[in-house]
Amino acid sequence: MRSRSIFVLAICLLLYGCAPSDLLEAVRPSSPYERYARSLRNAGLDETALGRDWISAGRGALANTTPVDLPLRETGYLSPDDPEARAWQFSLAEGRRLVINLETIAADPFRVYLDLFELRGKPPEATLVASAEEGTVQLEFEPERDGTFVLRLQPELLRGGRFTITKETRAALTFPIEGREGQNIASSFGDSRDAGGREHQGIDIFAPRGARVVAAADGLVSSAGTNNLGGKVIWVRTSRGQSHYYAHLDAQLVGAGTRVRAGDPIGTVGNTGNARTTAPHLHFGIYRGGSGPIDPYPFVFTETARPASVTVDTEALGSWRRVSTRNARLRAAPAPTASIVRDLPQHTVAFVEGAVRDWYRVRLPDGTAGFLSGQLTESTVEPLRTVRAGGAQLLERPNASAVSIETLSTKRGLPVFGRFGDFFLVRTPGGVEGWIHLSLSPPDMAMRRDREHTANKRRSAPFPI
Repeated sequence: MRSRSIFVLAICLLLYGCAPSDLLEAVRPSSPYERYARSLRNAGLDETALGRDWISAGRGALANTTPVDLPLRETGYLSPDDPEARAWQFSLAEGRRLVINLETIAADPFRVYLDLFELRGKPPEATLVASAEEGTVQLEFEPERDGTFVLRLQPELLRGGRFTITKETRAALTFPIEGREGQNIASSFGDSRDAGGREHQGIDIFAPRGARVVAAADGLVSSAGTNNLGGKVIWVRTSRGQSHYYAHLDAQLVGAGTRVRAGDPIGTVGNTGNARTTAPHLHFGIYRGGSGPIDPYPFVFTETARPASVTVDTEALGSWRRVSTRNARLRAAPAPTASIVRDLPQHTVAFVEGAVRDWYRVRLPDGTAGFLSGQLTESTVEPLRTVRAGGAQLLERPNASAVSIETLSTKRGLPVFGRFGDFFLVRTPGGVEGWIHLSLSPPDMAMRRDREHTANKRRSAPFPI
């Protein structure tokens, strides 16, 4: 825990007492995050330990991302005392619109910076592609191509609290048949046609004859005519740099030169052209100059999956949990198939930083981060046992070289709440939490440990903590 008062005063004077011209250079950085970082540098706060830690946390998050699948909802906690940032890595397809919503919960409102990066090149480098506007907690983005992206979240310096972030994707275009959804798509882009003589250059969406076909995007009707394959067709040149093709229509409701908005009726479903022997449906295609046809499916598919709710106890955020089973696996992502970071023995403690579905995002006392199944953890409210530790050093961290908080003088037993390696997490009668190491404890404690170890070994059970 660091002293905050001097830094809070400095930041308040900087951010609220100075004119904007004093804070920004002639060429403005490209995101609110970078402008804020520039203001810290201008105030000389980047030369302080806390300021350096804040900048380092932002960079470090990009190098240590959490791989996730969308949609996703996570509830988390960011400590206001120690600079922190979070980053998630995921795939995003062309035609999908990424929608990010953030809700912050804190007694003292705080600003959060949301930045989206695309990983480009080999080795991949993070390139900023979008940022939430200053003071907002929403971000929307549509990629120009399939790619891998990283979302970073970081609060302003010395601010933090609980938050819930939702990440999901939506169709970039309006579904081209009124009242229909993605499950009505029955034929895919690239399917074989004419005994392998050609490929399907669109998708087929089945609906009753006469169902209204609507414009998938704003644009100009470039032609409305007939041809042998498509029957009655309409071409719309859109403001997105694409041409949309609607075929097998029963009726055309617009003519060449008509300007349309997304959702405007332009025709009705039929089976004209080479679809005379099939059920009524719309053939919908997307063409882009210089690259020909592209798959319309991700552009119009309506996502039915919603981000799963958090089911673990979120009251655990910002506190310790311990492994409740003989062994648990710390994983790199909130999924049972994610790579294993480390195996954790029973009663190992971990600090809870977030929650996803039935998983906890945790950090071990040595800084290792990962996810633990909530079903394999328990609260540390109730102690496991007590131990006499008079004369032992109460350490700040479970490390032999850690700073000593105090020398324990009490002769009463101290409650033990968990372990990390050969260190026990204990609490003094005064409410101070810290760690004790058996090798630093008095002889009677070491002998008690040996007796317990021998007894447990005879019972073929693991050391209880």
